Amino acid sequence: MRKNKLRILFLAVVLITVSFHVDNSYSADHTNKNTLIQSVSIDADNDKNPEFKVLLYNTRSDVKYVVQSPYISKYKYMASKIYKLIQYKNGKKIGYVNLTLKSLSDNNNWMFFINYYSDEANIKLKYDIKAYSEQKNLDILTFPNQKGKYILKREKAQSKITLSNKVTYLESAKRYIKFGEIISAKGLGSTVCEIYKYKADNVLTKSKDGFNSQITLNSIAKREIRGNWLLSVNPMVDWNYKTAFNTMLKMDFESGTIFFSDGVYRENMYNYVPRSSSVKTYFKNPAGLQVRACKWVLDKGSLFKTVGVYSMYAFADSINKTGYIPTQPMSEWLNSDYNIKYNFYDTRFNSDTMTSLIYIYKDYPDKYILDKLNKYITFYKNYYKTKQYSIGKAKFVPDYMDISGKNKINPTSLNHFIAETEVMFLYYNLTGDKECHKMALEMLNSIKLTSSKWIRPNGDLWYRVTPQGVFMTDDYPLVTYNDLVFFRQILKTVEGKIPAEIEKMYQSKEKWAKNQRFL
Repeated sequence: MRKNKLRILFLAVVLITVSFHVDNSYSADHTNKNTLIQSVSIDADNDKNPEFKVLLYNTRSDVKYVVQSPYISKYKYMASKIYKLIQYKNGKKIGYVNLTLKSLSDNNNWMFFINYYSDEANIKLKYDIKAYSEQKNLDILTFPNQKGKYILKREKAQSKITLSNKVTYLESAKRYIKFGEIISAKGLGSTVCEIYKYKADNVLTKSKDGFNSQITLNSIAKREIRGNWLLSVNPMVDWNYKTAFNTMLKMDFESGTIFFSDGVYRENMYNYVPRSSSVKTYFKNPAGLQVRACKWVLDKGSLFKTVGVYSMYAFADSINKTGYIPTQPMSEWLNSDYNIKYNFYDTRFNSDTMTSLIYIYKDYPDKYILDKLNKYITFYKNYYKTKQYSIGKAKFVPDYMDISGKNKINPTSLNHFIAETEVMFLYYNLTGDKECHKMALEMLNSIKLTSSKWIRPNGDLWYRVTPQGVFMTDDYPLVTYNDLVFFRQILKTVEGKIPAEIEKMYQSKEKWAKNQRFL
């Protein structure tokens, strides 16, 4: 957005042993005694000797938990299991704990999320993450920021140490853990939530049979505490491979995104509502760039395989009945100018996701993903046919649509339209859909027909064109440039050549960016 942005096949080889008490409710015997309320064992080779174990503990005699049956979703390359525990005090329901396990079908990689909510403050919940190993060496990896640059700091673990609540990696022989930062959140609606820093104790202890991390969560009334961690028997990241290291930094520190159990969240736009005037807010991101980022380094660490598969399914699951991934908050600008409200369609966000799904599908060819792509393409074909407007012989479609489909027509941004065209070429290249190819060529031709109008006198490109044919608004310094780089690669691969008009636009933008020292 110009004003504000820039199942079913599960492999039988999955052998995860999950154990939990057969009783439906548990309560602590004494206030200060920890009582086990949930246990999850990870047995990768099914030899009854678990590699990892996750244990949840109640710390209060006046609080009990009722354990519900797990909610299970199965895909070809991942299984999702949600353990739900309802929190009671004096017979009254006051909260819940959701422990979500994402298990990759290779049975080597696991991703956990914990969501802890209580109406009351200061109710402690503890959980242990145990790694069983005879290896005595254990490294702690952190990433301090020095002079604006994140660096890798590696140190040997002591027999007992308290870890800070920051992204931290633990490495031992065939036992690897990544801790995400624990936060607290307050939901505002439409997936928007206020995000607060949170103080969590994480006590790491080495022992003769491995190492254990115990984390204590102290409830904050009417806020949800959220944490996540990854487990693997393979190295998380090839730290010597620069692209892998930079991708990790981008995901964990530099992109303004957070991984939650239901998907990837990003910082809220300044004119999206709901929002907070005093606290940073996030919303569920419709743009699946994390999938594509992981795709390029899938063989450079289990982190990228785990996050790549998890986010692939998370974004595919987000495609609604209409066929697109909605932006659930409302943009005040789009509402006031074009009568576009909540759950609107954003062509750029969706194009980024579909491109990413097409690319990773080649590594993880799940029919479920292909069906979701088919659903989106069917939607987009209709969108293109019914919402287009003409600038001479060129045809364009608006950047945004209200969920009702009944909104005022809005302009087309060049970066949006290029991304949409890329999806059509890539989908054709994947499936051989001839109608999709015809549409892609028509869209490409529209860019070619107007190429000279997109180029400004100073060599930069205009950002958008209105339905009245007015090319206007300053472009982003590098967004469209990067899109043209990617577009040229796709055209070369699918069509065998780069049209002169596209090359001219690229050269003009590149020269301008270099003169302005953006490149």
